Amino acid sequence: MKRISTITAKISLAAMFIISAFSYSSAQVISEIEIDPPSAISDACQYVEVRGVPGAVIPVNTYFLSVNSDGGNFGFANQAVNMGGLVVGSNGTITLFNTSFGECPNRTYGTGTTRFNYFSPLRIGTGSETYLIARSTGTLFSGQDLDANNDGNFDAGLGIAVLDGFALIVNPDEEFVYGASAGVVNISNTTSLDQPDAVTRFAADPTPFSAAAFFFGELAASPDETVTYAAPFSPNFPTGAVLTPGDGNMPTPNNTVQFSANSYPQDESQVATVTVTRSGTLSGTMTVTARTANGSATGGAACGMGVDFVNQSQLLTFGPNVSSQTFQVSLCSDTLPEGLETVNLLLVNPTGGGVGATQTATININDTASQFRNSASIAMTNASVANPYPSQIVVSGSNNNINSMRVTLYDVYHSSPDNIDVLLVGPGGQKFVLMADSGGTVAINQSNAATLTFSDTAGAVVPNSTSFITGLYEPTNWEPVGAFAAPAPGLPYNEPGSAVGGTGAQTFAGTFGGIIPNGTWSLYVRDDGNVARPNAPTAITGEIAGGWGIEFFAPTAAGVSVAGRVQTADGLGLRNAEVRITDADGRSRSIRTGSFGYFRFDDVEAGQSYVLSVRSQRFRFTSRVIQVADSIVDLTVTAEQ
Repeated sequence: MKRISTITAKISLAAMFIISAFSYSSAQVISEIEIDPPSAISDACQYVEVRGVPGAVIPVNTYFLSVNSDGGNFGFANQAVNMGGLVVGSNGTITLFNTSFGECPNRTYGTGTTRFNYFSPLRIGTGSETYLIARSTGTLFSGQDLDANNDGNFDAGLGIAVLDGFALIVNPDEEFVYGASAGVVNISNTTSLDQPDAVTRFAADPTPFSAAAFFFGELAASPDETVTYAAPFSPNFPTGAVLTPGDGNMPTPNNTVQFSANSYPQDESQVATVTVTRSGTLSGTMTVTARTANGSATGGAACGMGVDFVNQSQLLTFGPNVSSQTFQVSLCSDTLPEGLETVNLLLVNPTGGGVGATQTATININDTASQFRNSASIAMTNASVANPYPSQIVVSGSNNNINSMRVTLYDVYHSSPDNIDVLLVGPGGQKFVLMADSGGTVAINQSNAATLTFSDTAGAVVPNSTSFITGLYEPTNWEPVGAFAAPAPGLPYNEPGSAVGGTGAQTFAGTFGGIIPNGTWSLYVRDDGNVARPNAPTAITGEIAGGWGIEFFAPTAAGVSVAGRVQTADGLGLRNAEVRITDADGRSRSIRTGSFGYFRFDDVEAGQSYVLSVRSQRFRFTSRVIQVADSIVDLTVTAEQ
């Protein structure tokens, strides 16, 4: 939490603040920062180490900046240290000390560093903070507001150009990373107000703006001058690392683990398999913990209402010469059309090595129709009906008429996709062509299988002559469909055609709307080679490998709105908080608050009770029940103290 949060006077200490340099190019980079020493009463052991070319002179108006990223004090310069004219030491470092706190007891510093003392009554913060090396066209000073309009950007008139830096952010959704347009990123792996005590750059990695170049952690509780790191550590923390004030830092580990990709796509209701690879020296044994964290998706101990994935934390052991391991994350089914959602993946607590550049990744959850599933594969062979024929789903327990619906075909591949014809038959014998003569003749391999979800309002049709990819489509057929073989019902069938925005019998609603969905739904799939086109090649095979799913949406009485404001206990509007309303059937909608905490839901069914909840990474809120009889325009949701 910020120890300085209300100072607004601009303390003109222009000549007092000077920064450090960079050792592998003509620019300067941050090398090491001790942010929060063990002492509860003194910050005498705080220091900032900057790396540069030995003997190089730092250009005028080059600053070390510690910039407040917390709401209420956006852009406040806790430190502005002017390094202009300093000469980088023989070991390639400059070390900055704030003498207002006195001398750090019993600490020694590298003999080759250039030591620069300055005085400031302010300190480096321990909440959300951005740490930078920057140049300015004018003079900067501690206590200065560098972002007068609180938009997350330095005021243009200051002429600030960022050379290097990183941020430690408590709540990425609600706080700013200053210098983001130049490449500065948040390197924190925690949403706790207690951010890391210290941050160190790997000795062999001078890359500006690189999260992988830094590792961090807490510090031992004593003595004040300790250089010993303590848990929790950053995911890439190297075994045995310590602070090296004014001296060379830890080398980059020669034995690392990392995610095999930046992202892993998988469908809702499926299991995502994530691969972790090991590189470098493989002769020993190494371990690392792979775990999940909430992204836009919400985790839980088990699938249920409001849970998008099952939390996972697994120790992966790499024995001698083992170069890869996998772990799995279960993705939950729901009945919400909610678009792409993400699960964050982290590698933490390595032993026997470090974590490489890809220390974080995401699972991208493709929203699908998964309320009712038949996950058995449907195999296709040239000029033949599929196996099974039909594939069936039994729906039960619904008391509502169908207003709209979706159908998903999971993991579709085929050597000539245009040959696939799919007929959906409802429990009352309704007959609707889901897809036919679409997707072109270029093979889709099993490794690139596509998941197709069909909805009347998708706004796109399956392509005619090019391959389809995973996505949301309207039902589509590009050519008239002939009769399916028995036991499928005979002609005529309702056909959707190939134009976006079909109406009447061209749609799910026009074919199945108004019926109770309970009963058996049958999916008839065939390969129409030698049926619709006699010259089709032989031995064409394919599969709907993950089977299919279906879900239904009941009619709603829309027309009213629910609007209000999310605020902190102090009455400040909270931006980017997620507000969710959930009805008695478990259906929910969510929206994010605007700049001043305002939100609005339109087309809310009146005469219902809803659970309203707010999620923020920094603040806690108590869910509440609201009765919606008419439009609500002044709902206020306040964070707990």
